[in-house]
Amino acid sequence: VVGRCEIGGSRGHGIFLSTRSGWGQASRRIAIVDRSELQYLKLLPIIVTNALKRKQAEQEAGDLMRERMRRETLQNFIRDASHDLRTPLSTLGTSLYLMERYIQEIEAIALAPAPTNVEKLKQLTDKALERCRMLGEHRNQLEQIIVDMLEIVKIENVSSLEMKPHDIRYLVEVAMESAWQRAVTKSQTLNFDKPAEPIILEASAQEFVTIIRNLLKNAIEYTANGGAIRIHTKISEAQVLLSVSDTGIGIPANEIQFIFNRFYRVEQARTMSNSGSGLGLAIVKQLVDLHHGKIAVESEVGIGSTFTVYFPRMVGDYAPLSQ
Repeated sequence: VVGRCEIGGSRGHGIFLSTRSGWGQASRRIAIVDRSELQYLKLLPIIVTNALKRKQAEQEAGDLMRERMRRETLQNFIRDASHDLRTPLSTLGTSLYLMERYIQEIEAIALAPAPTNVEKLKQLTDKALERCRMLGEHRNQLEQIIVDMLEIVKIENVSSLEMKPHDIRYLVEVAMESAWQRAVTKSQTLNFDKPAEPIILEASAQEFVTIIRNLLKNAIEYTANGGAIRIHTKISEAQVLLSVSDTGIGIPANEIQFIFNRFYRVEQARTMSNSGSGLGLAIVKQLVDLHHGKIAVESEVGIGSTFTVYFPRMVGDYAPLSQ
C-alpha cells in the first residue's frame, strides 16, 4: 500500500494518527492519546521524580538503620568484651598482690637467724604455687578471649568460604587431637563412632575443624571429671548429621535460645568454670551458617547436652581432599 502517515492534534482533544492511502486518497484518524491520557503524560515527569525521591529516601533510611544497628552491635560487643576481660584481669591483680605478700613472709622466715617455722614456710610455699597456677589459668583465659575475638571479627568480614570436598572423618580426628589432653586431665572418655565408609562433605577444612574443636572444648569444659563425650555421624538422603554429646551439667530450657549469642554463658556454667570466653558457640553458629548448615541443641539439666550440626549432602562422586 502506498500512502502517508501524519501525527497531529488539536487543543483539548488529545493526539491522533492520520493516515492517507494511495489511489483513492482515503483517510482515517486513529486516536493515540485521548484527553485524560494527555493529562497523565503531562504529570508523568512529576510522578517519576517523586518516585525516585521516595526510593532514595527509603534507601537512606535503610542505610541509617543499618548504621544504627552496626553501632549498637559494636557497643554491645565492647561492653561484653570489657566485662569478660575485666574478670580475669581483676583476678590477676589480686593474685599478684597475694604473691608479693607470700614472698615477703617466706623471705622473712628464710632470713631469720635460726629459722624454725618450717611448717609455716611450707604453707606459704603451697599458697604461692597455687596462686601461680591460677595466674596461668587466667592468662590462658585472656589469650583465649583475644583469639576468639579475632576469629569472630574475621568471620564477620567473610561472606563465603572456599569449599572443597573432604572426608570429614579425618577432619573430626584432627579436631580431636587438640582436645585429647584436656579430656585426659579430667579423666573423661572421648569417643568417635568413626564410620567404615567415607563421608564426603563440601567444606572449608580449617573452619570445619574449628566447629568441631569448639563443640568439643565446650563439652569437655562443662562435663565433670570422669564424664564422657561422644561424636557421632549420620547420613540422610539430603543431609550429613554430626553430633557432639556429653554427660555434662546441661542447659536449662529457657536459656538454650541465648547460648549462641556473643559472651553468653549459662548461669550454672559461670559458677562452674571461669575459663570460657563466651564466644565459642557464637563462632560455631556463624561458621555453620557459612557452610549453609543448621545447628540444633537438645539438653537436660544434670544429664547432658547434644549439639547436632546439619550439613547439606554433596551430590555426585568426588575425590576427597582429606585423607
